Amino acid sequence: MGEHDLTLIGSRVWKATKDGRFGIHFDAGGRAMGDPVRQIKKLSSATPHQYLTRLALLNEWAAGLLGLGSGGELTRLEGVALLDDQFSFITSQPCFPHDADQPGWPDLMDWLKGQGFRLVTQGIFYRERDNLGLFDVKPSNLIRSGGVLVPVDVIPIRPQGRLASVLRQVLGIR
Repeated sequence: MGEHDLTLIGSRVWKATKDGRFGIHFDAGGRAMGDPVRQIKKLSSATPHQYLTRLALLNEWAAGLLGLGSGGELTRLEGVALLDDQFSFITSQPCFPHDADQPGWPDLMDWLKGQGFRLVTQGIFYRERDNLGLFDVKPSNLIRSGGVLVPVDVIPIRPQGRLASVLRQVLGIR
């Protein structure tokens, strides 16, 4: 499963990055040619710094979500380790019970619009007031628990430089 090994310990899901991978990162690097949406969707391997920034932004965003009973701390950095001779971050998240009715695209669209996010393109949303971009947004990266949507694997980014410019261009923001 992706860049993590998962283990349930008590009421938390523990995650360990593996194989020296720290997820993906979106950027608009390279030449500024062609469709701006394709430029936004350029992927690169995330660095350890980008991975930790992602966790911090996820916690910051989660702190503002209504109904999230974890005090806003969605992901906790538990430590670092060498696993199979590779550097690994060890994190944990609360184990949220899943409702029978899991979110679909209409649920996600309404929920994010209600928070001030605008759809950039499928799976990418942006909120201008705090310069927060959400990437890899899809029903499988959120769960519904107790009627509340909880992001578990969405990638938050504070766009800078070219990525910020292209996002603003696509949305018609000056």
